[in-house]
Amino acid sequence: MARIVMTSLPLVMLLAGCWGEELEPPKEIIRGLKTHIVTETEVSMVRRFPSVLQPSDLTTLSFEVPGSLQQVNLSIGQVVSEGDVLAQLDPTSLEIQLENTLAVVNQAKAEHENATNTLERRRTLLERGAVTQVAVDNAKTEFLASQAALNQAQQMAEAARTDLTKTTLHAPFAGVVNSVSANSYATVGAGVPIATLYAPDQFEASFSVNFETAGQMVVGTPARLRLADVPTTRVEGVVTELGQRADAVSAYPVVVSLTDADPLLKAGMAVEVELEFPLPQTEGFLLPMSTISPDLSTVEDPAKNRDEDFVVYVFDPTSGTVNQRKIEVSGVRGNSLIVTDGLSAGEHVASAGVSFLRHGQKVRLLKAEGE
Repeated sequence: MARIVMTSLPLVMLLAGCWGEELEPPKEIIRGLKTHIVTETEVSMVRRFPSVLQPSDLTTLSFEVPGSLQQVNLSIGQVVSEGDVLAQLDPTSLEIQLENTLAVVNQAKAEHENATNTLERRRTLLERGAVTQVAVDNAKTEFLASQAALNQAQQMAEAARTDLTKTTLHAPFAGVVNSVSANSYATVGAGVPIATLYAPDQFEASFSVNFETAGQMVVGTPARLRLADVPTTRVEGVVTELGQRADAVSAYPVVVSLTDADPLLKAGMAVEVELEFPLPQTEGFLLPMSTISPDLSTVEDPAKNRDEDFVVYVFDPTSGTVNQRKIEVSGVRGNSLIVTDGLSAGEHVASAGVSFLRHGQKVRLLKAEGE
């Protein structure tokens, strides 16, 4: 066994020597680089603010008279037409009240008729000299008192008749039930909320902005709203309210009202409000978000990196390499960033496989986007 091992050892050493002479260091693989040419420019940026869609005008409905509710069949989200019956009170007590006032009216009519006849008779007797003027004056006073009592009784009857018509709550306009506050058969007072109603084509969104952003807007500034659940759906709007006093520290309230209607819109939907603002500089370059490098360890000065810094790889045609470079981003436009510093027109910026690149890496330039 020892002899076999001793014999094999020179052979292994010989083979190893031969392989050492033939092996060469691996060649560097130069990968192809897909780039975006810096050309397209923008003079404005779009900022987005999250919000919730709310009805522009929420109407609270209540009865003008107290009473006992009958069965309430309203439900949240129910669509109603103008004039639809939303709720009813038990009319029994008001019907009795109307009957009592009508009885008072009848009695007042009889007393007034009697006072009228008495006055006419005494005037006739006065002409014959059968009664004195005092008797006529007393009859006239009773006549006027009975007439006033009749007028009062008639007004009370009319009020009772009107109250009876108020036992039915009608929809003042076509809309959607937003909330229901009352329970069936409960006793409610006048003015107690029964339900809230809103128009289905009138919505608004509110949010807060800082002082600088608030100073760039005025009432009437156009806006666009995108539905969070259906991003492809966008509707137009306009700034209708702009607070001059902050609700919180440097938070100024803004209200955007929709000028478009869409059947998909519902109260409570999450939306994103898009507002357009001028760039702080004259113009900026549009750069796809795929060009941004996740690596912030720039060779310029890593110690000065900030969370808001952006880094891209720019192709150097002289050396055939890509180099890291910081850029300044002032906003977004669609799926592109607006770069206002750090790039020049005509430069090639890596737009694919950015996370696999390194500073100074040799690359082979492929056909750029847009060529």
